[in-house]
Amino acid sequence: MRPHLKPCCLHWVCNNAKPNVTKKCRVKFYIASKLIDQPELDILLLDICGIVLGIPYLYDMKAFLFRHEKKYHLTKDGVEYIVKSHHMKVNSSLVSAG
Repeated sequence: MRPHLKPCCLHWVCNNAKPNVTKKCRVKFYIASKLIDQPELDILLLDICGIVLGIPYLYDMKAFLFRHEKKYHLTKDGVEYIVKSHHMKVNSSLVSAG
């Protein structure tokens, strides 16, 4: 983690609060076990844990969203990847927040 060069406030994330982005980090992640990336991401304190890939990242990846098919077409290093939404049903009794 390192300090964010341009700290900002994200109004669209929460209705009641105005969370501040003050730090950045580089995170390595895999999508569909073939697309590996390590972008620099903003860090935001939330009640959940996850990575939100926003418009700047998707623009850089030349992404196309096919909403009805629930899939993205991404391009990295000249290779096109298709990422589909999984259809696994989650047992809500196993999900907890905290």
